[in-house]
Amino acid sequence: MSTQPKPTWEQVLAMPWHPCDLVTHTIAECRADLRQHKALVWGSDVLSFCAVYAVLFTVLRPIERALARRQAAPVKLETV
Repeated sequence: MSTQPKPTWEQVLAMPWHPCDLVTHTIAECRADLRQHKALVWGSDVLSFCAVYAVLFTVLRPIERALARRQAAPVKLETV
């Protein structure tokens, strides 16, 4: 377990890996940018899932229907 204290909000925002710069932005602006970024990421995830579902539905659904018709077709029995 770490004995170092947790960093403050300002320290986290000031870290070099964070895209927000406290010299040019306020904390409120950084939070708004982060919320917008998360919303864009969430929106792109939703759109990609929708696209995958649409492709699967348009490709696999006709195949499923064709196989169902093939299995439901009556079988001709040969009499000897």
